[in-house]
Amino acid sequence: MFFAQFMPETTKLPGQQLKVLMCCCLISPYANDEEGNLFYNNKDTKRRIMELYPDISEAAVSNAINALAKANFLIRICRGQYRINPRYFYKGSLRYRDSCIENTDKKIHKK
Repeated sequence: MFFAQFMPETTKLPGQQLKVLMCCCLISPYANDEEGNLFYNNKDTKRRIMELYPDISEAAVSNAINALAKANFLIRICRGQYRINPRYFYKGSLRYRDSCIENTDKKIHKK
């Protein structure tokens, strides 16, 4: 799910960051609890993104993920593990989205 109220923020992203974000949404698994929408910034994720967008290099994928985390579109859980910010995008049952937002807000405000 994409929450249209955040469309202005999302459409301001540079092209490669927007492509990487869309791919991260596509490859992340469905949320089935309060955590949900996790993915890893690893070789397999980069390969999958580069298959969809051959014009994006492995280094560009890493740079985009870092930039998206700084902009809070992605939430860094630990080294190499990220969650898609459920305020912007959410993949799964809506009954868990509010809990995911709460957990995400706690992680953002800890920084």
